[in-house]
Amino acid sequence: MNIVKRKEKLISKLKNKEYRDAFLAELITTGIPFQIKILREQRNWTQKELGDRVNMAQETISRLEDPNYGKLNLNTLKRLTSAFDVGLMVRFVPFSELVNWEINLSLESLEVSSFDEESYFKDIEEDQIGSVLIVGDIFNQEISTTGSAAAVVPQDVLEVSSIYNLEDISPDAARVQAIIP
Repeated sequence: MNIVKRKEKLISKLKNKEYRDAFLAELITTGIPFQIKILREQRNWTQKELGDRVNMAQETISRLEDPNYGKLNLNTLKRLTSAFDVGLMVRFVPFSELVNWEINLSLESLEVSSFDEESYFKDIEEDQIGSVLIVGDIFNQEISTTGSAAAVVPQDVLEVSSIYNLEDISPDAARVQAIIP
């Protein structure tokens, strides 16, 4: 079945509240254990090696990778994110986002590079860190940065999505939104 037909079929089923609840429960119950296994295998780790990294027995890792276990908690997920050196987003989203995620789901989409493997952070030049863009209505405040120019832009003029380093920002700059490359 092609993606468009799968999406239409899924959207049709999601109109039923009970189906939506079951769909979401299934994504959580099976998705997280499956991704734990994918991330472990991506790193060529055994369950014992992952267990050693999170201070858990191999048997516990086996249970965490079992979609029938169902007893994951946020503390365990935080320990796993540290071991894998990846981020974790737990947030409420509209069902449309879940539909798009499910429709585009693949083994590759579940793999996540560790921080050190991400090209995003490798491409940043050292002299670019600290260039400051301050977004908001703070034209009359003095902004101090360490060795970098500051620019103030009204909030509605620019949409900012990158945050690199906030260490050198003056505490007075309460509305700092981003550091630009």
